[in-house]
Amino acid sequence: MDDNLIEHAAGTYRAMSIRAYDRKTRQWSIWWIESRNPPASIEPAVRGGFKDEVGTFYAQDTVNGQPITVRFIWSGITATTALWRQAFSPDGGATWETNWEMAFTRVA
Repeated sequence: MDDNLIEHAAGTYRAMSIRAYDRKTRQWSIWWIESRNPPASIEPAVRGGFKDEVGTFYAQDTVNGQPITVRFIWSGITATTALWRQAFSPDGGATWETNWEMAFTRVA
């Protein structure tokens, strides 16, 4: 679980993600919850796993009324760093548009 205070051009908001691991399927589920659209909205879970130290997760969602495939990629994971990228595909994964990246660094 993580708790975020996000400073965005449209205003500051809080968000969090919750992760759960299914030992049977060896898959993770990640839910994103945010306060921008009260009551707090919960995004569809992205599901996936890790291979060769890269985590890839997918979900089906809608943006502006249009169906999309969502992809999260976690990479560069060390004891103190990680890189996360989100991309959307309007065509079932044939093309991807990366629309959000976050580089994490553990402090103290």
